[in-house]
Amino acid sequence: MLLAAGRGERMRPLTDATPKPLLEAGGRTLVAGLIERLAREGFRDLVINHAHLGHRIEAALGDGARFGVRIRYSAEATALETAGGIAQALPLLGAGPFAAINADLHTDYPFAALRTALRGDDLAHLVLVDNPPHHPLGDFALADGRVRNAGAPMLTFSGIGVYDPALFAGIALFLYWRFDHSLLTLLWATEAFVVFGLSAWLRENQFRFVALAGLAACLVRLVLVDMAEANLAIRGLVFIGVGLLMLGMNAIYNRYRARFEG
Repeated sequence: MLLAAGRGERMRPLTDATPKPLLEAGGRTLVAGLIERLAREGFRDLVINHAHLGHRIEAALGDGARFGVRIRYSAEATALETAGGIAQALPLLGAGPFAAINADLHTDYPFAALRTALRGDDLAHLVLVDNPPHHPLGDFALADGRVRNAGAPMLTFSGIGVYDPALFAGIALFLYWRFDHSLLTLLWATEAFVVFGLSAWLRENQFRFVALAGLAACLVRLVLVDMAEANLAIRGLVFIGVGLLMLGMNAIYNRYRARFEG
């Protein structure tokens, strides 16, 4: 899978009219050079997701025949970020592990090595590189061949990885039921409600403050984003759901006031 749905903010204004994978370097587009490399190393079936100016990508690459590959596309109405984009494309990727590579990479990495990268029960294999000047703190630590969130040395994720579909199963179910960006406010408000309830049960006031801060963020999003939601049913569901959760939080506070104020 080639990940091509990003907006390319750091390359603006070049990416205002051209998706980042179609920017040229050395007389050819970044994504074309990448596809040629993959084809030479035996990768024949490709899935490309896209959002920003996605029609330009499809027009430029077609079905992949001129590269000696087959290309299928996973179009996103709004960019779903990396995990969401992969989850949506799972039906095209099949049941086995797959490589996922940023479509704007220029690299000499030996892609054939990815075929045997996953071992045992591993769900992911990430390729890390030395930190570039613009990202000196890195993303992950590497200890005995295992990725860690912290440690030394810190390295940068290259945009190349191999994944088991099981890693994205929960996200795929979420997208299947269309719990997309339109319902994020309701999801976050539900999380705030759960944390608020835990604060009463555990007698931990800091949880209450976290929950109230989360609820405040939900209300801001409710006004700035959800008011513009064209789907009246979705808008109504979000408003009613958030309202009921607020009433529930108020009921919890009144019921367990002594715990909150103790």
